[in-house]
Amino acid sequence: MKRKLVGIICCVAILGLSATVVRAVEEDEAPRKPRKVVKPVKKTDVKKKSKVPLSKLVDINAASKAELKKLPTITDELADKIIAGRPYASKAWLVTNKVVPEANYEAIRGLIAVKNPQAALQQLQQQKGGQKK
Repeated sequence: MKRKLVGIICCVAILGLSATVVRAVEEDEAPRKPRKVVKPVKKTDVKKKSKVPLSKLVDINAASKAELKKLPTITDELADKIIAGRPYASKAWLVTNKVVPEANYEAIRGLIAVKNPQAALQQLQQQKGGQKK
């Protein structure tokens, strides 16, 4: 009885393995779609985005509340937070310092600038120096 049982189990295992092998062979023989070859992008191939002139960008260190509110997704509350967090050495500091949520920043990043980042850094250093004393 044990021999018959072992024989049946072996037959089932052999049939299962052979079916797997047949499927694998059939899949290998099936025509495949050719892969796309991706060429590396050269700097000369990248088209520059049309930029807004610096004179038309809103300077986040100097803009009034009304000017800030004209920007998309900027509310009274966000405009107040931007003004309170000044000076900024980079427009990315709005997100880094959690002044503006990233979704809002993505909507305005092409419309804002820090026109004099060196002056902002100097002002920050003076503020830190004044706090140490």
